[in-house]
Amino acid sequence: RLVRPGLLKVGLTTRDGDDENTVRLRSILLALDFYAESKENLEKLARMYDKNLSLIDAEIRSDILDAKLFLEPEYIDDYLAAYKNISDPEIKDDLLVAMTLVKDELALSKTMELLEQPEIVKPQDQFYLFLYLYRNPVIREKVFEWLEGHWDYVKEMSGDKSLDNYPRYIAGVIKTERGFEKYKKFFDPKTHEPSLRRAIEMGKNEIAAKLRLIKKDKKSVADK
Repeated sequence: RLVRPGLLKVGLTTRDGDDENTVRLRSILLALDFYAESKENLEKLARMYDKNLSLIDAEIRSDILDAKLFLEPEYIDDYLAAYKNISDPEIKDDLLVAMTLVKDELALSKTMELLEQPEIVKPQDQFYLFLYLYRNPVIREKVFEWLEGHWDYVKEMSGDKSLDNYPRYIAGVIKTERGFEKYKKFFDPKTHEPSLRRAIEMGKNEIAAKLRLIKKDKKSVADK
């Protein structure tokens, strides 16, 4: 109800005369609509898919790719093949994100395999792939288990300069006591590492504050 009027006004597709604000608003509304799993618009966007990805309107290409794979997860192999063969970095980014947003476990498992394929996903993009997957509740626990079992590999891929991204951004996703306990169990033994100590402590403080807020306001928000 909140998104529909806005999308009716700006339309699903790019139009002649769209200013920067309209383009940005459409992008925001489409993202919210995807989150709401609006089947009608997902189907409309999916029908705009073209195997020649360069022919898809760049302004809404990510939304089209997201919708197509969300509705038809069997296309995961097409997306993986395209990601391996396409050189355009913007299309590659759109594909990578789309492959982490589906709810199909088989498709997500195939995407997870890319975490250990630096010849396909560049080391500098490996963290973003991990984070996008970790944000997906369908596969979150498996992704964290992967991190627990591949920490040395992650350290090698990330290097000291970006390793602290893991405790920092993982903390931003956690919203449960169980998730917090797993976070502390894994990261607390690593606080002796100077490059991680501050990020881990900040992450723990952020999660604790978030859980206090949820506990305090959960009932009133649910009632409202």
